[in-house]
Amino acid sequence: MLSINPQQQRFDQYQLLAWRAAIKLELKGKKSEEGVTKLIRRSLGMKGSKQKILAEVERLIKEGESNVEVEGLR
Repeated sequence: MLSINPQQQRFDQYQLLAWRAAIKLELKGKKSEEGVTKLIRRSLGMKGSKQKILAEVERLIKEGESNVEVEGLR
């Protein structure tokens, strides 16, 4: 049986929520030193436009996949 640390689950869910907010700001024109979508692409291995990355992050949040492997955070 797979044992998932509840504290890590909450952290992963929080990370997804923070990324969603940051992508929305980028879509509105907010600039950052290193783009959030670039970080997410690298961390989760995603590809596509900012809109597609946002849709995928929202899907992960909705499904509650808080056991997503985030590179560098585990």
